[in-house]
Amino acid sequence: MIARRALPLLALPALARAGAPLRVLTTGVTEAPLRALAARFEAPVALATANGGQAARRLRAGEAFDLAFNAAAALEALIAEGILDGATRRMVGVMRLALALRPGAPAPEIGSEGALRAALLAAESLAHSDAAAGATSGRHVEALMERLGIAEAMAPRRRPFPRGQQAAEAVARGEAAMGIVQVAEILSVPGVVAAAPLPDAFNLLTPYAGAVHVRAAAPDLARAFLARCAGEEGAALFRAAGFG
Repeated sequence: MIARRALPLLALPALARAGAPLRVLTTGVTEAPLRALAARFEAPVALATANGGQAARRLRAGEAFDLAFNAAAALEALIAEGILDGATRRMVGVMRLALALRPGAPAPEIGSEGALRAALLAAESLAHSDAAAGATSGRHVEALMERLGIAEAMAPRRRPFPRGQQAAEAVARGEAAMGIVQVAEILSVPGVVAAAPLPDAFNLLTPYAGAVHVRAAAPDLARAFLARCAGEEGAALFRAAGFG
């Protein structure tokens, strides 16, 4: 069990002592480790979750958050736009895509381009996150179908969902035969397993990071929580969630 290391009371901002929650916006892939860290943090944390594109739009629309996590590329864009503070940026891990299957389902061979193409074409249905909703992995799945030359054949069998976790849940319920989602989103759903990561040549390696909002109501508290996420305790929880 990871030991909880409390911050000295005087190190916490007055806001934390008053019980006002730290407002954190994150994506589905980082939700599980952040919830675990929030439960151990010395101040209340209000965690909101969306896919990467939705989270970025909410910040651009002016929603009030103290801290945001997203894919590194999306985070850099928000920093460039003056929404997040680049000086506070901290990496938390790298995520891969994998096949999601129900337990006991035979895992197809996907180690080569031909095998991956054949495995996808053999699937009755394929769940993934929705590119149209701004999902990072959904855009990659669309591009992957084009690259493999199977976009037209797969079109009627694809089942897009706003978040990858919802796609994994569809596989668990038997509403989709297979999914391509990020490993953390598979591990967070009972009744579905990560059968195999996509081959490196066809995978999406996505670094994730966090940064403090430039208008954070509790910037010191946000930095303290971000340091916990990027530190030893956070690293262990992110690894357990499938991050590299």
